[in-house]
Amino acid sequence: MRFILPSNTLVYPADDTLFRKSKKIMDRIKSVKVVKSSKQNEDLLCLQCIEIGATKRKCCNALYCDHCYIRDGKCPNCDVPTKQEKLTGATYQVKIYSEHEECRTCLEPGLKRPCCQNYYCDECFYKVPLCRSCGVKVGHGHRSFFQYFGELSWERIASVVLGWALTLFFTGLVLAGVGVIVASELRTPVGIFGNHCYGFFKTCQLYVCVDMSPAVASGASPVPPLSRWRPCDVSSLVKLQAQACVFDPKIFQLSAAAIGYDVCSKGFSQGVFVFEDTFEHWGNASLASNRMASAHWATVSEAIPSANCGSGNVRGGEKALVFAAATPRFAETRDLDVSSGGWVEAELFLPPLGFDVAHEHCKTGYIGTVNLDFSANGGRNWTRLNSYEP
Repeated sequence: MRFILPSNTLVYPADDTLFRKSKKIMDRIKSVKVVKSSKQNEDLLCLQCIEIGATKRKCCNALYCDHCYIRDGKCPNCDVPTKQEKLTGATYQVKIYSEHEECRTCLEPGLKRPCCQNYYCDECFYKVPLCRSCGVKVGHGHRSFFQYFGELSWERIASVVLGWALTLFFTGLVLAGVGVIVASELRTPVGIFGNHCYGFFKTCQLYVCVDMSPAVASGASPVPPLSRWRPCDVSSLVKLQAQACVFDPKIFQLSAAAIGYDVCSKGFSQGVFVFEDTFEHWGNASLASNRMASAHWATVSEAIPSANCGSGNVRGGEKALVFAAATPRFAETRDLDVSSGGWVEAELFLPPLGFDVAHEHCKTGYIGTVNLDFSANGGRNWTRLNSYEP
């Protein structure tokens, strides 16, 4: 007799225990047990609980839902160990291990450890620093460095050494760059208006002369802002002369060096010059021909600007004030307001013996003393500041 069943039809035997007896019985009733369905597993019935949602298992091709398949830790049909993944919830067949291959701690499948020949899973074996059976350090801890190093190939050793060398090189390069930047920032000069000089390891090498008003010299007015600074010229009466640096190179370039710089606070004398003469603007030998407004001379006796004896080394041009005569020689300024204090800056050259042999127009001063005096009562009484011998 032959039964012709429609598709998607399942036929179950009356006694479900037939599925657990043996593989031969399952082979015998396989044609009755399952008729292949094209529907999803939501329409398949579990052979254990007769509920929908069964899945065809690879171990024996039987239909079981996830609950029945892993409930007893083994397949209800062929007794193959089963397990459910905790993270995803998926059920799968577990490879059968013999009892002697089980972990001695958690009874999960283990690996034979070379230290004691006992079986432990990785989680239990590396969970403690020492082997649970023989007390040897786990991992490579029981081997010396030379033993471990001796097992490495030369290619691996070379790659490790090269990797460390490159790491140290680039690390040193980065640290050196950071050190250079930090050192440059720490050494960057700061201007009197708080501007930081531009560039790496910038120094105050820019000499500036800024025209100031007499009110600044008397202390009645502060130094004006940078936007109002203008360079000195022959008409300047009061001058701010100092070393400066550029803090904005674009503005400095576009303004033709008129702005974009600041006077460095370190080394700034905290004052302005109320008298200056470079001896480059005398029209002739007479004092009246001097066009430099800051040269407040009252009298100059037996001296003329000349290039015969050279010029100053600091800010000199081509000429110097040369004294040459038998009569008393001196240069006296007009009254200047230095009630707030001040100082005198000058370059003095006294030709040594034999200097006039090679420079016939610059005679040697064999005798005589150069004195620097000041008077606080219009020249009636003089006080000696210093004397200079030839």
